[in-house]
Amino acid sequence: MYSALQVAINNAMDQPSGDAAIRDVKTIIAREMTEIDSSLDVRATDHFNHSFFPDFVVSWRENGTDQRRDIFLRNDSTSVLYQDVDRMEKGNEVFLGIRSSKADPDTRAELATALVGDSQCLVSDAASLDSFATRTAPAETSSVLPGVAARVWIRGARGLLDQPAVAELQDQVAVGGSAMMRGSVDDGRAVVWAVRRNFRSEYAKRIERVMQIMWLSAGNPLSSFPGRHTMSTQLSESEIRWLLPFLLRAAHVDDDFWRLVGEVIDLRLLQSLGDVGESPNLDRLITVNLDRLLVTQAMLRRRNVSLHPSLNEPHWSIRSGLLTLGAEGFDCHVVDDKRKLANSRHGSWPTYLDDIQARLERYRLQEIAFSSPAATVDVKSATSQGLAGRQATDITGSLGAMGGIAKVAVRPAGGDCNIMVNFLRGTAETDERSQIQNLVTTAIDLIYQGDAALLEEIRRFFEMVGAAES
Repeated sequence: MYSALQVAINNAMDQPSGDAAIRDVKTIIAREMTEIDSSLDVRATDHFNHSFFPDFVVSWRENGTDQRRDIFLRNDSTSVLYQDVDRMEKGNEVFLGIRSSKADPDTRAELATALVGDSQCLVSDAASLDSFATRTAPAETSSVLPGVAARVWIRGARGLLDQPAVAELQDQVAVGGSAMMRGSVDDGRAVVWAVRRNFRSEYAKRIERVMQIMWLSAGNPLSSFPGRHTMSTQLSESEIRWLLPFLLRAAHVDDDFWRLVGEVIDLRLLQSLGDVGESPNLDRLITVNLDRLLVTQAMLRRRNVSLHPSLNEPHWSIRSGLLTLGAEGFDCHVVDDKRKLANSRHGSWPTYLDDIQARLERYRLQEIAFSSPAATVDVKSATSQGLAGRQATDITGSLGAMGGIAKVAVRPAGGDCNIMVNFLRGTAETDERSQIQNLVTTAIDLIYQGDAALLEEIRRFFEMVGAAES
């Protein structure tokens, strides 16, 4: 019985117009490839079943470099034995059979033999595209590893992977994902070798890196991992996006593991996840990597006290692509690019000198801007020592009771850069990237004007969240 994809291709090929058949077949196959991996740029050429010119040029950008793989359509997967033997020995092309192969076992064995050794080519068929397309939506733990393998199939698979071989590989990888979580060395070793056999080296190493992370996330020791123990392989953004939701649900994960994960993520990638609810693992991931997740702006937004006590305690979430610290009475969004919050307006925070004068003593005041209905005064320090408190008092006195503070620039004790606090927008920002806690705690102190208990709770959250359940 044919798959829906194969039926569509067969119907397209049976059209009386050859040009229409070629056009429709290419459209169907291109759509299926982008369903497997939406980050691929799939471009059809003007050729069809040509011995030298490919039918498709597939390109993508990966870890800062442009990559490409040519795809040749053939009548079926075994026809490459007669057309493409020389290219199979030294290239990395994909030969895709349009129709399902009905080759006998001897012919399949001959083709598999031609692809062993150093060959980087992939020989497959269109029906296999349909099989892989069903594996590219993140779901439960058991689908993580098959999903990662599916997404790199067009980029990095090699050897003979027609529909029967794909079905076998998918079963092996599914068992391997379970083996990683169970800590099964024998089953894990089998999938490691299957991946090395069926994927080009750089992609096999990346899938193996995913397996290693899964193994460690289940609390299994690195020393017993059935693959490479030391790996510098960098995962792609699509693989990390696939893996992170699974990891955030994992149990028995310590701070050392989240520190390892921090090597392959940045704030931009976290923001690309869209929406991620609060979880202890997200708290740990952020807190143990504060030195890596640098920001330029924090913005406060008022919110009502939640009926769920846990949501009033400090916690991280990702909302509409913004990393957000939530606590009782406020949310604080942090970004690495101020343009992301340029159009956000959550209301001003009217502030007067009397409200924050005692708090300012914790900082070196570098600049202060007063505003009133009658005048606006902006005073900057001429030295790194900052303004004297009396200067600010004298100015606000001359403006009268209606004189409020629009902004201040302060330098925290021991800090090496100024933080500009804008009370009209509810933001704390720096010109250079700074650690999250510097901007957040300054915003909570001066804009939200949190009491000593809240400031201490925030401080402990930043410093001790990873040890809370140890």
